[in-house]
This record gives sequence, C-alpha cells and structure tokens, in this order.
Amino acid sequence: MEWDFIYPAAFAASFALGLLFVRLLKGRMLSFGVGGIDINKPDRPRIPEAGGMMLLPGVWILVLLLVSLRLINPLGYVFLFTLTCFAAIGFFDDGFKLFKKETGWSRYLANRAVVSFVFTLPFAFLTLPTITGAVPFAVYWYAVAAGALILATASMANSFAGLNGWEVGSSAIVLAGLTVMVSFSPIYTLTLITLCMLMLGAQLALLWFNRYPARVFPGDSGTLMVGAFMGCTILFIDKWYIALGLFAPHAYDLLLKFKTNRGDMSQKKEKPYALKDGKIVAPSNKLDFAKLLVSRMGPMGEGKLVGRIHLVVVQNTLFWTLLYILLRII
Repeated sequence: MEWDFIYPAAFAASFALGLLFVRLLKGRMLSFGVGGIDINKPDRPRIPEAGGMMLLPGVWILVLLLVSLRLINPLGYVFLFTLTCFAAIGFFDDGFKLFKKETGWSRYLANRAVVSFVFTLPFAFLTLPTITGAVPFAVYWYAVAAGALILATASMANSFAGLNGWEVGSSAIVLAGLTVMVSFSPIYTLTLITLCMLMLGAQLALLWFNRYPARVFPGDSGTLMVGAFMGCTILFIDKWYIALGLFAPHAYDLLLKFKTNRGDMSQKKEKPYALKDGKIVAPSNKLDFAKLLVSRMGPMGEGKLVGRIHLVVVQNTLFWTLLYILLRII
C-alpha cells in the first residue's frame, strides 16, 4: 500500500469512527452521570462529557490494525499507552473525582500533575534513546525533561478552554501544524505523520459535536489526551523549541490567569463568563484569553468569540510552521 494513500485513509477512518463512537456513547456517558452544565447558555443544559473516552475505541482499533498490518512502527503502541493513561486520568477525575478538590486547588492540581507525570515516563524511557542516542545515565535526565514537556502540553491543552469548540478546535489547528513539522523528522517519519492524521481526524469528529451549540464536551479526558499526544510528537521534532511556539496562545492564556486571578486560575470559584443580550461579556477584571478579546472588542456571541480565538491560533500556527520550514530548508 502506498504511504500517500495511508495518510488520508487514516484521517478518514478516524473521523468516521470518531463520529460513530461519540454518537453511540454520548447518551451512555450522561446516564452514568458523566456530564457538565453549559453555564453560558440561558437554559443551562446538561451536556455529556468525557469526549476523549468516546474517541478512544476508534483510536485503539486503528492503531492496533495499522501496527498489526505493519503499516506503522510498533511505536504506535507506546503512543497508545500514553494517550489512554491521560484520557483515563481525565475521565476518572471528571466523573468520579479521582483527586479531591476539598484539599485545596493547589494541592489538587499538584496531585494530578504528579500522577500524570508518572505516566509520561514509560514513553520517555522507551523512545528517547532512539531519538537522542543518549548514554544510559543521561537517559534518566532526558526522560525527566521529556516527561515535563508532555505534562506541559497536556496542561496547556486542558486549560485553554471554556467555550463551545474552543479547546477542541484549537487543538486540531495545532495538530495540523505539528503534522507538517513531523514530516521533516529523520526517524519514524511515516508513522508519525500517520498518527498525526489519525488524531486530527478524531479531533475533527469531536469538534462536530462540540462546536456551538455543543452537544458533547471533551472533558479533561479529551483535552489531556490530545495535549499528551502533541507533547509526545514534539519529542521527535529536531527543533522542538519552534514547535512549542504553537502553544503561545495557550501560554498567554495561563499568564493572564496568573496575573489577574492567581487564586482561582481554574476559574471554578465563580462563573467565568456572563451573558448580556445573548452575548458573552467579562463579568470582572479576572482575565483569560476569551475575556481579553471581549474586553478589547466588545461583547459578542459565543460562536463568534470562539471563531476569533481560532483565527488567532491559526495565525500563530502558520507563523511557527512557516518559520520551522524556513529554518529546515536554509
């Protein structure tokens, strides 16, 4: 089979399976109590959550099939393990309160970060000697740094959120940039492109249900899963520091929350947005990326606001992707 055919086939199959499993499982999630209130709608509907867990069956089927047919490297198994662990952490925390918020938000986030970091280490230990050619002792230091990078991208994908379609659409845009970058990877190139196309198809399937007005929330399982995947992928990009530039809007969002709302960066203690005549307004001077746009451009509908956010993410992704290509060909 030609590789040129595998890329679109992986994308199309992942998109189709994503649509299928989300449609089949969203009602069951809600019946199991895994759902959230869409606080930015006047009627405050309860929406099925844990979109990441709904995507996992399709991702598992395709990765196992591609590896068994020897169309991609068994590296796919290592990716699959890491994605499943992060999705499971998000799912059990969303639905069953794996970590206790009553202990305080700083301790809650620290506990979740430690557990998530542990699940990055198998990927780092198994892949870094191949990537870096490091001596055995140095692998430990590389593994810690790689684990921190995966945890950082997962956390940024998880926090760059709050409105219908915001986080899922943004992750799909960043994934498109990463797909271009990994095409220059000196190792596992075909496998990495195929996996990126597979994840991009899954994200767009979830976006179909998460776009305004949302019928499914990605939940922490969805955001942590795709964020971890992007971190794992960045490890195979030679100029990884350029790839991290794709997360500039995410980092700026975290900076805004830290500067203006340090005591509640997760925005759980009060309603982060308010509605006025059906439009999103910032209820206070506690900012995130969306509220910054509203404060500068005036109140706007949720769909339009998310579109503006996506436009910024597209521009940022184009800048860093083109810069990476330029540096590669010079």
